[in-house]
Amino acid sequence: MTCPSVSPIPALRAFALIAVSLAGYGQCTSVAINNSQTLSGTLSSACVSTHRAGRFARLFTFNANATDTISVAVNSTAFDAYANLIAPSGLVVASDDDSGANHNALIRIVAATTGAYTAEVTSYDSGATGGFTIIVTVAAAALPTISSSGIVTGARFNDFINLGPGFSSTIASGSWISLLGSNFTAITRVWTQSDFKGTSLPLSLDGVSVKVNNKDAPIYSISPSQIIALAPADSATGSVTITVTNPKGTSAPVQATLQPTAPAWFVFAAQAGTFVVAEHEDGTYVGSSGLFGNSAISAPARSNETITLFCTGLGPTTPGVDPLTSFSGAAPLQSLSDLHISIGGQPATVSFAGLVSNGVYEIGVVVPSVSDGDQSVIASIGGAQTKSARLTTLTPPPPPTITTMSPNDLVWGQTASVQLAGTSMNGASAVVFSDASNLRITSPVSATSTSVSFTLVVDGGAVEGQRTLTITGPNGTSNPISFNVRAGNPALTQFQPAIVYLDRIYTSSTVYTDNKSNLLTITGTDLAGVQSVAVAPASGVTLDWGSSSTRVFGQLHVGPNADTGSHQLTVASPSGVSNTLVFDVQPPPPAAPMISDVKLEVPTTSGTRITYRGSLTFTDSDGDIVSGTPGAYLRLIATSFSTVDAFDATGGFLDLSGKTSGTIDFTYTVSVLFLARQSSSVTQVAVTLVDSAGNPSNSVTVSVPSWISPVL
Repeated sequence: MTCPSVSPIPALRAFALIAVSLAGYGQCTSVAINNSQTLSGTLSSACVSTHRAGRFARLFTFNANATDTISVAVNSTAFDAYANLIAPSGLVVASDDDSGANHNALIRIVAATTGAYTAEVTSYDSGATGGFTIIVTVAAAALPTISSSGIVTGARFNDFINLGPGFSSTIASGSWISLLGSNFTAITRVWTQSDFKGTSLPLSLDGVSVKVNNKDAPIYSISPSQIIALAPADSATGSVTITVTNPKGTSAPVQATLQPTAPAWFVFAAQAGTFVVAEHEDGTYVGSSGLFGNSAISAPARSNETITLFCTGLGPTTPGVDPLTSFSGAAPLQSLSDLHISIGGQPATVSFAGLVSNGVYEIGVVVPSVSDGDQSVIASIGGAQTKSARLTTLTPPPPPTITTMSPNDLVWGQTASVQLAGTSMNGASAVVFSDASNLRITSPVSATSTSVSFTLVVDGGAVEGQRTLTITGPNGTSNPISFNVRAGNPALTQFQPAIVYLDRIYTSSTVYTDNKSNLLTITGTDLAGVQSVAVAPASGVTLDWGSSSTRVFGQLHVGPNADTGSHQLTVASPSGVSNTLVFDVQPPPPAAPMISDVKLEVPTTSGTRITYRGSLTFTDSDGDIVSGTPGAYLRLIATSFSTVDAFDATGGFLDLSGKTSGTIDFTYTVSVLFLARQSSSVTQVAVTLVDSAGNPSNSVTVSVPSWISPVL
């Protein structure tokens, strides 16, 4: 399929220069900005935002008509840019923090009314200053046009996976289709969570909608020349009309043929979209080695291997799935026997085929005996078939090879998460030791093409010295790799803090704790095999712990009625008891704050950000609750989770210099790199207020349902 060239976006109008002052901004004066003009500015204390408390602002004003598409882009390397768009009514109609490139601010919106609009440049963080650039464009809407051959089951979803070329003007209910043409919109974007209404897929994006046979079609993405939509459910067959509507009006209808099936492969964007999207059983992609460079692992398929293919348009399922409703699961085809797959011209056995998400079907197939190289892949069902795509096959790989083992020095009592690295490890399921006495594997063996992992327990009394292990998989047995077993000699070297206070909880978490004071630190050697920890006297003092080779980590709970004075700490492993470390339990210093009436809300998420809100009442005799470096902070510890789930909250809500009592209402947002850990049950969260001198308050524990912890 050759896509038509992109039609020019309608000419952008020039702006009338405007200079106005907005009520409520005091000395803030707006600057007129021309259409598509880039202006530079500086955020400073000369203008304070009335829409974001504690932030500075700059204002830029321009004209737009109803149905125009407005785009506001703010970029800054000096601060985290934030933008507000203010309508002629004075109301903020759009805000953004990091939708633009490099997490800068980008607003795109269709104007609802005609008049003077104002773009407010401000910051995500309070008090931020520095230079920025802003560009505002306004594009007039034009009547949309669908190309005469602009209805295809083929689309560009992203830079990695596309929907491969299908047959022009042939569609099926519940299949993804691409509409090609011009003047659809001036905005390019895909749906986001805010576009959904409950479980209903969005039927309009920024005023752009599609009808198939006069039925609303969910829309995945819009751009000036392409719309990706999901054909709605329809029992009709034969010729149907398709239209596009934008704020300017509705296009002329274009004819398409609606039939029960219209299969099309999902394909990788690499290699001009000629390779079908396929996965091995371990989730890695099927393709020649290095097909995706460093972005993803790929390996050829093997004869007799079961792989998964992905396509759209395979037709009805049991149970049926409404294309208008978000779906994720497994809905098998009504008749699996109607689906035929050929690879390299040879029929392939189909083990499963069904809908797994909206418009996406999975097909489990066994690769037939074919020669090495790129093979054609074709699916046919209900008298329709896909266009041919390619699949790379290869003769069975060599036996697995182990290159490294971690950890490879094990002590008595240790429970080790063993990681083996190497090649050709797919399907490895057995680990064989040269001497398995007093060694126990207590978890399933998990394998990918480059790694094998399992949990290994070393019981006390295991014979000391070198041993080897091998792994066995469908392609044979690996080379042996050596590791060492020894008794170990647990020894403690450090306990911090040396003084702990009554009614406090101390944690060893350092993941999201920027203030390292008051952290529990217990270090030593040969601690991986520790099986018990003893504190004496034990009354009122407990330690929830885990260990690694050089640390004992966890949470130390010092109760309000614990014995004061010197306490002793020892650890024991199967090889013996460690030396003793000493720490003191004391009443809290007079300058330490006290807290009560602690309340925590259920955390909320937005993208990779988690926001925490709550309040507490405090007293502090010396009035040194002040943010800064060093400064006061709130430490929140999820005591129901593992010992790493703690973080420190700081911000302007702790600027309470000179105040000896009061209420703190706090909102704190954490950005995480990966999905955080979420609890479906009630979580006990301990809250501690630490003043600017590092004095911790008492710890108050609160029960919170559906707690979310920022792990990484």
